[in-house]
Amino acid sequence: MRIVGIRVGPVARVLAITYAVFGLAVYAMFAVKHSDSLTLPHWHAGPSRQSRFTLNLPRSSGVFYNIFLVFAAVFSFSASGWITGVAGGLCFNVVAKETGGIDAKYVSVALDETIPKPIL
Repeated sequence: MRIVGIRVGPVARVLAITYAVFGLAVYAMFAVKHSDSLTLPHWHAGPSRQSRFTLNLPRSSGVFYNIFLVFAAVFSFSASGWITGVAGGLCFNVVAKETGGIDAKYVSVALDETIPKPIL
């Protein structure tokens, strides 16, 4: 049996959630390190890539602005993760269809029933 495609939606959702957690961690590091600005991803590249579309949000002592920064970080990272998941899933499907897929013996899809279960 060969895997010739994956559903793009679940892959995008998992990456969006994972990237959202990273966005929250990035904001926490921004708050602790007292850096001058928070650099957010712009959906086709990570925050470390320099371009004219990079979002650099300056530091402020305002409570509402900092709440906005938390939401901006989580949203922009999760949007970036979702787009990355969609692109990655579509690329996987195209490559898998062109190459005939991946042999399923390399992917664990069920537990092996021959292995004895531990006694608790």
